[in-house]
Amino acid sequence: MKRLVFILIMFMVSAGTAFSSEPAAAASPAYQYKSKVYGAIEQIIQGNPVKWRVDGRDVIVMPDTLIKEKYGKAAVGAFVEIKGIFTGRELIAQKIEVKRDSSHAKLYGVVKSIPAGGLGIWIIDGKRALVTEKTRIDEDHGRAVESAYVEVKGSYSAKGFNAREIEVKRGSRRK
Repeated sequence: MKRLVFILIMFMVSAGTAFSSEPAAAASPAYQYKSKVYGAIEQIIQGNPVKWRVDGRDVIVMPDTLIKEKYGKAAVGAFVEIKGIFTGRELIAQKIEVKRDSSHAKLYGVVKSIPAGGLGIWIIDGKRALVTEKTRIDEDHGRAVESAYVEVKGSYSAKGFNAREIEVKRGSRRK
């Protein structure tokens, strides 16, 4: 009888946590795991805590996060490696290492739109790149048109991403 009561109590305790109103990530560390992210810093949102947008992902930067800036400053456009704990929605950064500064930034993706005449803002996988008459365009592997896959080298400024060079990696699949 004591054993049956013990089993019943254990079941009720475990059922109580299973039907808790807390979010799953907050209720149990089982939903959290170590993760590593590589990408360009797209945005830094000041607040408590500070939130970065890195390659489309939300990253929480805590006061005790170790930031290594050997190869450049941790600023918008810098390419970084981030190690931390993924909670299911965001990455809580434990260590951030700048791999390349913002003056040597790169974008990769499919060209979604090009303005008439080719100069102006190009949209590449949802990111804006300013193309000017100084931008070098390498079309050895296809034409620089919508739906082409490209690598864009450039730098970030207060106005956004400035394309220095566009290299078509794979031409358009449109006929």
